[in-house]
Amino acid sequence: MSLVHLLSMTLKISTASQFAFISYLKNIFSLEKYEADNSFTGEFAFVVFEIIKAAFSIITFHGTPPNATRRIFIEIAKSFSPSSTNTRLFYQNFNSPKLKDVASFKSNFFPSDNFNISDSFKGIRNIIHSKSSEGKSAEFILSMYHFIVGGSFPSKQDYKKSNLDHIMPQKWYNNSCWVKQNEEGKSDLKAAINNLKNNKIKSVLQEMLELESFWSDNSYADSFIQLIGNKFEILGKHNIEKSNNYWKDCEDNNKNGGAQKHLRLTFEDDPGSFLMVPAKPKFVYNYDEFTIETIVERSEEIIEEIINVLHDFKPSLS
Repeated sequence: MSLVHLLSMTLKISTASQFAFISYLKNIFSLEKYEADNSFTGEFAFVVFEIIKAAFSIITFHGTPPNATRRIFIEIAKSFSPSSTNTRLFYQNFNSPKLKDVASFKSNFFPSDNFNISDSFKGIRNIIHSKSSEGKSAEFILSMYHFIVGGSFPSKQDYKKSNLDHIMPQKWYNNSCWVKQNEEGKSDLKAAINNLKNNKIKSVLQEMLELESFWSDNSYADSFIQLIGNKFEILGKHNIEKSNNYWKDCEDNNKNGGAQKHLRLTFEDDPGSFLMVPAKPKFVYNYDEFTIETIVERSEEIIEEIINVLHDFKPSLS
């Protein structure tokens, strides 16, 4: 079940969010009603997703420090208590006076014009790019996107076998064909960013382009290669087989050949066991070319969808 998968990921990424979930189960949730009443099933999905959205907003988007995060979730948990006379602190109620001392942000992901614009930029930066050491955060962002565009998740057992992978390899500079494609990489990166339609996302990436580490042809930890549009999750064995292979055939590829062809054949041979998160904007192997421009444009598509849809998204258990 996709919602349960996302909840499990949330509770692991944010141990503080467990306060809210446990409080909900203890004070509000009723197994009898859940099993007997379809409307209560809908309420369960609503509350669970409110907790997920809160964790995504507080931790991943806003990058709130752990101590403040803990205090926020304690207040959310307390609002579920039967003795509480305050509004339940669901995601859309973050403007409650109860949080004024610990939450300096509004509930929406894309703040209105009168909101501190620098905070908006920081939030976009936090979800459009993550360092190589921040794999769990990238997986959470991709899973959130996958969920809101209607993607389904594999079983828990199968998902354990998945790996976060880079479509253009982190060490692309070790494959002569990637090197040839990216000969004008810095100029290509600048042009791709300048051609983006979303002005806020464009501004964030233009600012990042000024950082010395963002364009690099010999390092990957903090470079453009870590943009969210260059990441997806596939089974570990497929990740190993794909390796650092170029998108098309190349003498530097391993025996599995071009990455695009290998991914497509792997899916066609056994679609039932093929795992790819996210499956949109489209299956990765359906990109005829995978370039720096593709990475930038795919990043914009993913982030726009999260920001524009997530606030009002309604989950379903059906």
